[in-house]
Amino acid sequence: MPVRMVMLRRRSRVLSLLLICVVGVVTVLGSWHLLGKSASFSGDPLGFSAWPKGWDRKFMPLRTRGNDFDPSNLRIGHAWDIHRFGRRSAENGPFILAGVEVPDCSDIGLVAHSDGDVIFHSVTDAILGSIGLRDIGQYYPDTDPEWEGQSSDKFLHDTLKRASALGFRVISIDVTLVLERPKVGKVMPAVVENLRKAINDNRASVNVKARTSEKLNAAGEGKSVEAHAVVLLYKDR
Repeated sequence: MPVRMVMLRRRSRVLSLLLICVVGVVTVLGSWHLLGKSASFSGDPLGFSAWPKGWDRKFMPLRTRGNDFDPSNLRIGHAWDIHRFGRRSAENGPFILAGVEVPDCSDIGLVAHSDGDVIFHSVTDAILGSIGLRDIGQYYPDTDPEWEGQSSDKFLHDTLKRASALGFRVISIDVTLVLERPKVGKVMPAVVENLRKAINDNRASVNVKARTSEKLNAAGEGKSVEAHAVVLLYKDR
């Protein structure tokens, strides 16, 4: 390949990278302007060296005693849970999400030792992991008659007590449901509200969303429901 052609290609790549950087800077500054934020920087009460002025209000849940927020006290946990659908029967209870029975699916039951609540199960497991404890099955095994048919909010409440005893509180919870059927859009506000009540901390951010898996795997075939949970905890004492 001629040397001139090589040089032209290199120059084109450099110009492209510079253009991307310029567009990125303009986009960020434009976003701050639209949000009414100043593009100047100042010391941040959360301990970060540079944030746009006024953005500390976006992180109010992280503020504890004054300005003594310590990022090293943050803990992140992730967990996944799945339960198989079966025909509703004495053994297979109703379809429950965060303690809320999903309507218009009286023929669908969950195959589970407890009530099969994938939201409470995944959030419980994520919290346990975030504070360095073992998985949910170690504390609430499906071989223990004590937990048979139990409402899964008991698992969550007990786990929150464990976290609190270690000085942790929940900052944020984000749950993603994966299922093909039944449709759960109408019940989602009640699901989010019930999960918020179970956490019992109005400072915590709680979110639940649902999606399909494009008819792939067991959830996509309508045979099961999955939940993925990510939690953020902070040790403030």
